Amino acid sequence: MRKVSYCYNEAITNYHFSKEHPMKTKRIKMAHSLIQSYELSDQLTMFQSKEASKDELSLFHDPSYIDYLEKWVTGKKDEIVNNYKDEEKRKIRDDSKLKSLFKVFLVVFR
Repeated sequence: MRKVSYCYNEAITNYHFSKEHPMKTKRIKMAHSLIQSYELSDQLTMFQSKEASKDELSLFHDPSYIDYLEKWVTGKKDEIVNNYKDEEKRKIRDDSKLKSLFKVFLVVFR
């Protein structure tokens, strides 16, 4: 009989992806809760996932995409967002046209 593997890291539930993104942290939490509640973890090979390194990411993603994330999303996110006043942040959050331009920063605009 084959054994099923299961990867989980609670840190992923701290991320909030855009509304259009297929990964929903509520689903991840719910699935994990069900696995624990039904005591299925004894029947699974459990792995604690980890954050991927730049080398690991480059096995699947274009280097220019990784550079973009590294330079603009991770490093400068707070610096860029802090340039906006609260009223401007609210307008971006509430305006569907602007929202699509600033998806990367929506988590901070809440």
